[in-house]
Amino acid sequence: LESFVATLRRVQAFESAHEHGDSGLKPFEQKLVEEVKAAKETVRKFNLCFEEEVDSDFYLWRADVRLVLSTWSDFRDLEDLHNYFVHKLSNLLAPRLAVKTARGEGNDAKVKAETGAQMENDARNNGTDNNNCMEEEKEEGKVKEDAVKPECASQKPKVGTEHMEREECEESKEEELDDGSMTRSVSTRRKRRSTQQKTADSRSGKTKKHKSVSGKSSSGSLKDAFYDSIPEMKALRDTLAKARKVRAQARKGLQKKWKPDSNFANRFLESCKKIPLVEIKEVEQLKAKVQVYCVCRSVYNEGVFMIGCDSCGEWYHPKCIGLSESKAKGMDDFICTRCTS
Repeated sequence: LESFVATLRRVQAFESAHEHGDSGLKPFEQKLVEEVKAAKETVRKFNLCFEEEVDSDFYLWRADVRLVLSTWSDFRDLEDLHNYFVHKLSNLLAPRLAVKTARGEGNDAKVKAETGAQMENDARNNGTDNNNCMEEEKEEGKVKEDAVKPECASQKPKVGTEHMEREECEESKEEELDDGSMTRSVSTRRKRRSTQQKTADSRSGKTKKHKSVSGKSSSGSLKDAFYDSIPEMKALRDTLAKARKVRAQARKGLQKKWKPDSNFANRFLESCKKIPLVEIKEVEQLKAKVQVYCVCRSVYNEGVFMIGCDSCGEWYHPKCIGLSESKAKGMDDFICTRCTS
């Protein structure tokens, strides 16, 4: 176990010293990756549970992501790596505050965890103090209200004599009315009260909904910040977002049967250039039906021989550029007239 930890720390130190930043993301050295895998398998034979296993899984995941993003890969491999991190590694890394564990900062993570616990205790103590202060303020307010109530009661008859007279007049009028009219007035009052309660309840419900939505967005922003703090995860998410967008275009094109060299097809081919190293089944199917080659701007046919330009990568029919098929097959290098001119 000690030799495994020493190997892991040495490899992490080497990779962090040769880091090229977020834009580089060059693959790790395969010898070091194989060395970490071998050490991990050796430790697993003893059925030991150790904390550094999470660090080794995280390092190997980073190595796989860098290798997949730098070479020709399948779309499903990218999704598997993304799901593995979201459903397994993130749950292990986030509680330990191990965003920077790949660079060997385990001690800093422990210090951060201790400071976080202290901050939580301080917040709880402050909350209890605030609650006590609020209770004291409420008691003082009740005492003041009890002192003010008799004064208000003595002042009410003097100020509201006109209002009392109006109410007495209305009561006398209602006594003169029939029973049917009295029931109507009571029913109208009840209706008004019910409508007022409904509006109040709806407003309170809306505020609760808004609070819940804001809570979800805050949790989502925290996850995004955590993912973006890892360069490999950020690059993987960006590549997946572009690939999913292109895949949606390909499915739409296959469904609506886009024609070759049309505006929709050209936009689709331009978007495919953003993910040159990702292979998607639907994208390849639509490319075969939409992408055109040569001067004649025709679709690729498996039974027809074509020669490719070594400079721009465009493919041509030998007949369209004035060459015989036998001569084109014998050429080791070929550069088209567009590149030469």
